[in-house]
Amino acid sequence: IWSKPAPAADPLSWPLQTCTCASRLSLKGFNMMEKWNGCPAVLKRRICFTLLAGPASVIVSLIIYLAYADTVLLTMSGAIFICCLYRGKVLWDIIRREAYIAVSGTCTGVTLSPLRRYRRVRITDLYGREQTLLLSGQTAVQIGSQYCFYFQKENRPLLGNDYLDTMLATNAFLGYEKLMEHCAEME
Repeated sequence: IWSKPAPAADPLSWPLQTCTCASRLSLKGFNMMEKWNGCPAVLKRRICFTLLAGPASVIVSLIIYLAYADTVLLTMSGAIFICCLYRGKVLWDIIRREAYIAVSGTCTGVTLSPLRRYRRVRITDLYGREQTLLLSGQTAVQIGSQYCFYFQKENRPLLGNDYLDTMLATNAFLGYEKLMEHCAEME
């Protein structure tokens, strides 16, 4: 971290030259905390649960390994742990780069597609524009309630087929939260 001071005529200027690298580190740490504090609670919760799932699987499989000597389960939980760390890093990169968009509005309709695993959710924003979102079938939204949906920004071309577009954009949906009545009016 500390670099050798460059020869200068004035020895009092040496501490300023040697501390430049350390001050960059502290600014970088401040920027990371600023990004974390500015991030929506839904994304914070998602990254925390993702990072906690890996160690939890290792702890449970370690207990089972000690009781039954099951090495296959221990190996699989190690792989889950590594995947959770990777997914957590990907989520953090999305937050750090602010590579997500928020779509908020009032839910005006929900259509469950038969034999498919997604729903069409129609929302209307404060300006009266209606948008149709394709979300997982497990997403529970109510007509008339106000929501904020978070999606990863992607530069993926749309194929025109709703089912194929949904399958290609599986990881684009990051989460959603129900807005309070007064919070939605302020935006």
